[in-house]
Amino acid sequence: MEKELIATFNKVNLPDRKIMTVLSYIRGDVTPYNKKHISNEKTKINKPTSDNDMQQVYDWFSKKQAEDPMFFYKFSIDENNKVKNIFWSNGTSRRYYEEFGDCISFDTTYNTNKYSLKFAPIVGITGHGDNCLFGCAFKMDETTKTFEWLFQTMLTCMGGKDPKTIITDLDLAMKATIRNVLPDTIHQNCFFHIVKKAQEKGGRIFSLERNKKLHDDLFDILRNSLTETEFEYLYKKLPQTYDVGGFRYLDDMWFNRENFVPCYFKKHFFPFINSTVRSEGTNALFKLDVTPRYSIMRFMNEFQRISDTTEKNQAEQDFETRSMPWLSTSYEFERQAARLYNRKIFFKFQKELILATKWRAKERKQLTRQNTVPEIEIEKSRPLRHNILSNKLSNIASDGSRTMETFNYVLEEVERMQRKLNEPADEVRLQQSQSVQQSGTNVLQDANDVVRLPQTESAQESDTMLLQDPNNAQKRGRPKKEMLTTLINSSSASAASKPKKGKVKN
Repeated sequence: MEKELIATFNKVNLPDRKIMTVLSYIRGDVTPYNKKHISNEKTKINKPTSDNDMQQVYDWFSKKQAEDPMFFYKFSIDENNKVKNIFWSNGTSRRYYEEFGDCISFDTTYNTNKYSLKFAPIVGITGHGDNCLFGCAFKMDETTKTFEWLFQTMLTCMGGKDPKTIITDLDLAMKATIRNVLPDTIHQNCFFHIVKKAQEKGGRIFSLERNKKLHDDLFDILRNSLTETEFEYLYKKLPQTYDVGGFRYLDDMWFNRENFVPCYFKKHFFPFINSTVRSEGTNALFKLDVTPRYSIMRFMNEFQRISDTTEKNQAEQDFETRSMPWLSTSYEFERQAARLYNRKIFFKFQKELILATKWRAKERKQLTRQNTVPEIEIEKSRPLRHNILSNKLSNIASDGSRTMETFNYVLEEVERMQRKLNEPADEVRLQQSQSVQQSGTNVLQDANDVVRLPQTESAQESDTMLLQDPNNAQKRGRPKKEMLTTLINSSSASAASKPKKGKVKN
């Protein structure tokens, strides 16, 4: 009876310690076995599943396709019919991509199987702001050839629809492939990974007595700069303010700034995301119940469970959105937002609305004060002037709203300024207008050209049903990722980057 219970618990991936707890409770006394015995029993149960794993996966895909005509799958194999890469997506995921596929998150840092094939979930964001799976893949390495196979297969599955934006970790092979296969897609690198690396590499620099505020200032500039002009000016001032000699990663971030700093992506669609945390969150769901010693077939069972759960959650969110939520104000635009937005998105809007109607303490630091940015930078950028005035006037509005006396005073002064601004333009204002138009032209000339790389030979494929398993991984743990080091002369206008030689496990 206990072996049957272990087999049942094994099907739902219950951890050994929890199985032990349940069996101990049933016996009511000390059990004559421990977690090791349970683990051995599970190994026996899983043994039939491990034999010809890939053939079982192929048969499972075929069965799913018979049940769901929109189910898509594809294998890449070598000359011995050993599987190198797998891609699949069910009908629900393909419908999600059709509706929400403008932005995707892609991360490949998780091993889930005994072959050390990297799991690569293609994650999106639904209209409710939740994660969803557009498709999944297993891949044998992180070469350009493998990434090309994966993205080309994804496009085939999704009817040729390119995502508008994609966010990934900093990988040279992936970057080159995205430029080649998805040339019209805006590519952003994970902000979190780059910032974390800066914290690790800058530990000694940050700990210096004269650099006490460097850490806060650096990450304040990276996160909160409102315009590109503001960011570039403040970032360039860091070496003048602090002792950053030897902190070469500061230069690396500067030359990679257009690939990860948020202010460079304000015009592009990245909903509630500036890192691969959503992909990592999806990986975490699988990590709970799938370990690197498992077969691919065991993984598929977990994929089906997570896919079903996601679909159920979306149905519940759709149902909740049908009713009118509680409103925090009597503003008509809040009522309109409640009718137009999905419930979770409306709550995000409502939170900002509630904060905007309170009197708040002034921010710790305002990067856009006029005395922070030199006059020549302000003169060249209308958006920067707008941001400076917006911050100033926002503080005036907060102070002026405290009493009716201060409110009437501020209102009178604002009306006086408005009348002054509406007077006929004099020569100075005409020159300022011409300067604005000129600066707008310069901004447009700063765009980077897209570099198209030559397309590599696609991976060998076969529709044969006689698929062979990949070789089992010889070493425990993750393969090392290719690392990039960049040598930059901060005083020079040009820089050279040299990638380190890395090993790729096939």
